[in-house]
Amino acid sequence: MVVRIVCYEDVHEWILGKFALRLSEELSAAGITVDIAKTPSHAADVNHHIIYSGYAEPSQGLDTLMVTHIDTTAKQHYLAGGLEKGAYGICMSSHHMAELAALGIPREKLCFINPAHDALASPKKVRIGIASRVYPDGRKREHFISQLAGTIDPSLFSFAIIGAGWDDVVLRLRDKGFTVEYVPEFDRAAYAGILSAIDYYLYTGTDEGQIGTIDALHAGVKTIVPPVGYHLDIPGGITHPFMTFDELAEVFRGITETRRAGTAAVSSWTWKTYAQEHLNLWQYLIARRAGLPAQLVIPGRSGGVLSLAEFDTEGSRWSVDAGELKRSQRQRYFQHKIAYISSMIKNGGVIDALRRLNLRRLKNFFFKY
Repeated sequence: MVVRIVCYEDVHEWILGKFALRLSEELSAAGITVDIAKTPSHAADVNHHIIYSGYAEPSQGLDTLMVTHIDTTAKQHYLAGGLEKGAYGICMSSHHMAELAALGIPREKLCFINPAHDALASPKKVRIGIASRVYPDGRKREHFISQLAGTIDPSLFSFAIIGAGWDDVVLRLRDKGFTVEYVPEFDRAAYAGILSAIDYYLYTGTDEGQIGTIDALHAGVKTIVPPVGYHLDIPGGITHPFMTFDELAEVFRGITETRRAGTAAVSSWTWKTYAQEHLNLWQYLIARRAGLPAQLVIPGRSGGVLSLAEFDTEGSRWSVDAGELKRSQRQRYFQHKIAYISSMIKNGGVIDALRRLNLRRLKNFFFKY
């Protein structure tokens, strides 16, 4: 297969160019002959246009259009015109695909492929704060923290501890691979800094509450504390209550699951998958145009390509009201234009704005619908 990615902007200029480059890289890695240009190729099997607004005439092969931000009737009509010429639209979401279908764009000419991410940043660790001193009689139940170190993932959690007597616990945490900020003596500025930087405040003692819990709540920090003393008098003050170690471990299991769920939700939203889904779609459409048996391979990730001709008619995940969509489009359109005119008035004054906005342009601005 020979693919031409038709990118109508400089590929090094902005986000659309990035899509073109990354798609090209992954297609090439998959053994596809691919190049990028600002004009279509009549020798290519596929011309993929980034984006739809540059598409003018059909090529001799298959034309697909990247579709995004259809938020005015003018854009809607332009897209519809391109699809009437034989191209197929690839939306970035099932929602937008359903919106366009509700507005009258032929559903059989639309599908969606979710975008990819660059995996630039590692998941942020959940920072646990502890602020108390440890006593020889073990009243703060600091052994809970040592036990916890063997049950949670150091790649997901880190600790900030302030207060005397935590040396053995800190050593245990660090031996298990945890990052620990430790301030062994109370310092007011360090304490304030820790409270402003943590995600959860943890207190393991069961005496009549702890002032650190109040300070943490004032700082907007979630709490993992026993339901005792004045903790119970704070409306909604306990995010995660616990009394036993098993209950504490269960709290951390829940936090772990929540944190991993977010990462897992987009773990397959890679550029490799993005390119493979385009390739699957093109192979399907080319075979169908040739009158050959064709079945679209739908990847396992959540979302992804939905068959153009074999769309699941059991019902969309989105309920779309065409009238409401059109009203929303008009509202966005007018807001944009009013902001544009206001900016001209602010920068050059009313007279200059009126000079630049002649009556014909004003008519186009406000009577496009």
